[in-house]
Amino acid sequence: MDEGATPLGTIGSNRKPMLLEQCRTIATQCDPLRVLSSAALAAKELIDVRCAAVAVVDEHSASLTLCAVAGGEWDAVLELPELPALLSDMKTAKGVLRQRAVDPRLLGLQELPGPFGRVLIIKEDAAPSARVWLWVADRTDHRDFDRDDEEQALLLAMHVQLAYEKAALYRRVAATESLYRTLVEQIPAVIYYRSLEMPGTPSFVSPQVESLFGFSPTEAIEDPDFWQKRIHPDDRERVLGHQQAFLPAEQGSPIRVEYRAVRKDGKIIWVHNYALAVRDEAGRARFVMGAIFDVTEPKKLEEQLRQAQKLDAIGKLAGGVAHDFNNLLTVILTYASLLIEKSAAGDPMRDDLVEILSAGNRARVLTSRLLAFGRQQVLSPRVFDLSETIAGMKEMLRRLLGEDIDLQTRTPEGLRKIKADPHQIEQVILNLAINARDAMPKGGLLTIEAANVDLDAEFPRVQLGVAPGRYVMLAVTDSGVGMDRATQARIFEPFFTTKEQGKGTGLGLSTVFGIAQQSGGTIWFYSEPGRGTTFKVFLPETTELPHSEPPSVREVRHGTETVLVAEDDEQVRRLVLSILRRYGYDVLEAKDAGEALLHCERHQGPIHLLVTDVVMPHMSGRELADRLAAIRPDLNVLFMSGYTEDAILRHGIASTAVSFVQKPFTAIELAKKVRAVLDSGGA
Repeated sequence: MDEGATPLGTIGSNRKPMLLEQCRTIATQCDPLRVLSSAALAAKELIDVRCAAVAVVDEHSASLTLCAVAGGEWDAVLELPELPALLSDMKTAKGVLRQRAVDPRLLGLQELPGPFGRVLIIKEDAAPSARVWLWVADRTDHRDFDRDDEEQALLLAMHVQLAYEKAALYRRVAATESLYRTLVEQIPAVIYYRSLEMPGTPSFVSPQVESLFGFSPTEAIEDPDFWQKRIHPDDRERVLGHQQAFLPAEQGSPIRVEYRAVRKDGKIIWVHNYALAVRDEAGRARFVMGAIFDVTEPKKLEEQLRQAQKLDAIGKLAGGVAHDFNNLLTVILTYASLLIEKSAAGDPMRDDLVEILSAGNRARVLTSRLLAFGRQQVLSPRVFDLSETIAGMKEMLRRLLGEDIDLQTRTPEGLRKIKADPHQIEQVILNLAINARDAMPKGGLLTIEAANVDLDAEFPRVQLGVAPGRYVMLAVTDSGVGMDRATQARIFEPFFTTKEQGKGTGLGLSTVFGIAQQSGGTIWFYSEPGRGTTFKVFLPETTELPHSEPPSVREVRHGTETVLVAEDDEQVRRLVLSILRRYGYDVLEAKDAGEALLHCERHQGPIHLLVTDVVMPHMSGRELADRLAAIRPDLNVLFMSGYTEDAILRHGIASTAVSFVQKPFTAIELAKKVRAVLDSGGA
């Protein structure tokens, strides 16, 4: 066949309609393998052969892959002995590459009558690298292929090549589209694309719009004001202002804005919107595309962090105030107690002194709550079962709550042990119960329960400041009036209360918060107006075994030992000296660490005990004790302080190797502690 001839013009008229129909059928296929399969069937029928096949040759790798066969069973990859020569001929040959005889076994034609068949090999040169080869083998009448066969095969090969390239391109486009669709649908964000010139025209919104906003993509597309309606009314002016400033900006300047959005169900969420304008050649914004991310949980954690920082600052202030106040209370309570002891039963001043002592004790409780909130309270932790604590408080709580409140407790068998201060945990239960009672003025249901819970790695994302692990949960749930969002934002602040003036101190929940934090746990709550409130306190499990408490000393024995007192507050120092002398001790006085060191160096006799304040100017009580230990190794030490933010205590929990007395204390409390330290050798 001459180069440049038109094959269709020389093909017999009886074959043209069939050839055109077969070419149209092949052209409609979008799958490359279906194109080649259709081509093999078409070649077999048009040229009337026993076998037809289509292969693809990759000239870069010089590999030939059989892709479709009709009338025979060839291997997936056809490896002819003549392949190197055929590939070499491809460099110059066009159209009909070769018409020759081959071993029919190479073509999978095992049932031919003779040992040889005739094969016609057609190559199409349109593609730059992957070329389609059409093989037709052995006419059914066993004659040679004629010119009409060659022209028909060549024209078919041309159409197959074009259809194959088109289908391969379609497949690549479809694969790319599928990849991007999967990417868009898997990203945890709403991807959108909308026109600025015709806001009512269809645009694209990813399916995530339903999970984030509650609307289907169709609803979002059909409403031209959809995005504006989603912006919270209080944020709308700010967000739209950002948009107006963003659209005239230069190409490539995106908008990043966070705001509150309103879901279909009315729920408020926080979103981060990243948008970019698509501009024409003149720089005018025509389209906006972007992504909207749900940042509600990060916002909650951010707010928790701010709240924790605020509470920490208030707690440090409260702890400092409580420390100074405790020094004053130590003097007031102790002298009031001493005067009461000296007064006669009928003395008219005795009742006044009792009132002074009562007021001082109430102030003592108040400072204790301030210290608990500031996580600066001295705890006496031990291993115990929370279910026993709840059971032991049940009757007392019933009397406290009243008959119109139904109290229910639920504690499972096998509850894990916790290590905490039992008295402080009782305070937590009591405060939460009182808070629940006040939230149910007309009565209701109060449920106190305990359970074993395992907090996974996701929980710290929701509740800041807690590690994953095994916990015991204390839950207190009421059916009361609940709390609005404004109240919820401040419930742990000290002195914040919704009660009438004089009905509450505002320290109940702040005390619970501090105890939970200081005990290594955390507190979580949920409340809705009119639906009640649930508080959950999570306390870490302990694997330590419980041990029995030593018997308490009822009577205070006097002593004759020498005690060195180091205290920078003059009133407290004089008080401690007076108490110890009343109980028979020989006392050395030091107003600071320097004087204490001098006493230890100059005093000729033994010094049995150092009673020192923890926080003093120039040198702390801990540092003083360490210095004196080098001079007098047998010296016992008793620390005293109004708060516990110091070096000898870890996170406010007294070490078992450290003796400590908390201010304010009474004369008997101090005397008992001094005698216990001396008798135990400082342990």
